[in-house]
Amino acid sequence: MWSEFKKIVDKYQHFVISTHMNPDGDGLGSEVALASLLKWLSKEATIVNTSETPKNYKFVDPEGEICYYPSQAANEAISRCQVLILLDCGSLNRMGELGGHFKKSHIYRVCIDHHLTVDDDFDLAIVRQEAAATAMLIFDLIHEMKGGVSEKEALALYTGIMRETGSFRFANTDPEVHRVAARLLELDLDPQKIYEEVYEKSSAARLRLIGHLLTELELAPGGRLAWITASRGLLDRFQVPEADMDGFIDFPRSLAGAEVVFFFIEQEGRVRVSFRSKGSVDVNKLANSFGGGGHKNAAGAIVAGGLDEVRERVIEAAKRVLERPAQED
Repeated sequence: MWSEFKKIVDKYQHFVISTHMNPDGDGLGSEVALASLLKWLSKEATIVNTSETPKNYKFVDPEGEICYYPSQAANEAISRCQVLILLDCGSLNRMGELGGHFKKSHIYRVCIDHHLTVDDDFDLAIVRQEAAATAMLIFDLIHEMKGGVSEKEALALYTGIMRETGSFRFANTDPEVHRVAARLLELDLDPQKIYEEVYEKSSAARLRLIGHLLTELELAPGGRLAWITASRGLLDRFQVPEADMDGFIDFPRSLAGAEVVFFFIEQEGRVRVSFRSKGSVDVNKLANSFGGGGHKNAAGAIVAGGLDEVRERVIEAAKRVLERPAQED
């Protein structure tokens, strides 16, 4: 699987590594681990992201190696870049302005991902949908190219796998996930400390926002569909950055009887929508219909339009999906 990628690494010297806007633990952990590998191979590797690293993931990058576009450090790395490696993301459009820059450039573009949907903008796409996390692929790559992971790489990869599997409780937690996690823990990681960093470092404002959103939880008749909404006014009131809302959708997802849940976040002229489901409902297809993508039970999209209009469209589409099994029965 890695033969073509090895050729690219052998051929080029200057790499930029990136992930999607509003990065999560899987994207960030994969970036840090891959940059470490490339530097071990005596390559220049710079992580350049569009969005600031959420506070609960800054421990993955203790030396502050990640830089942000369009800072001077980011622009300098991009000017030297020969290869872009996009992780945990199959679309340059999900990189924001940074993706627009790379669309116009003629550098070699690589995608490494565990999501099925990948654009045609890449010269090389390494995709394994059956992998629980992109960090699983990077773990495999590091073993392929140098035989074992360092403690720094292990911390980053374990964080990515833990977050992407919902702390090893989602349906993607297969035996291979536990085998890899066990090998990473052998490098003297502290799983309790990692969990605390990711899940137990909330600000008071973040907790108050979660509480408010849950008091405004909405349900469609029958309770099979649920959603929460963060309007611009609400975000301005609580002063919680969008980057710090990772995991909010897990709260409505825990609702008994809810098969499909959404989290709507109002942005300037568009709405970011997180899709989650339980059981057989495929929200990846639903997200695809709105220009997004992901997995069967977890996906996302950024939809142009006003909050009320986008929310109504998404909810009506979900209702139609939930009606289909009943009609088939």
